Amino acid sequence: MDATFGSLVGSLEPVVLGAIALWIVASVVSHRGELRRAVDGRLALLAGILLALALLSPDMYLNTVRFAQRWAPVGLATLHLALPAPRVSPRLLRVGVGGLVALFSLATTG
Repeated sequence: MDATFGSLVGSLEPVVLGAIALWIVASVVSHRGELRRAVDGRLALLAGILLALALLSPDMYLNTVRFAQRWAPVGLATLHLALPAPRVSPRLLRVGVGGLVALFSLATTG
């Protein structure tokens, strides 16, 4: 799943994966009573198909190398678009997103 994180390597990959998982869990938990209404069904279906392709497709198909990996970034992005934003305080959201952007910037430069 190297394509999912772009140029991130090493110990930063689990941190970003944890942030993505935390966002998804926070979104589901904060909207659990109205999740069926709040989720975009078509985007969620597309995300499920793309993530299933990423997990179940072969790594090499004919002359295409890393065939399965190319679906994971689009699947995760589509999943984030399908879910409603989690209900958190705006200050916590700004601090979390700013910290993640700073961490990503520091890891990909130099």
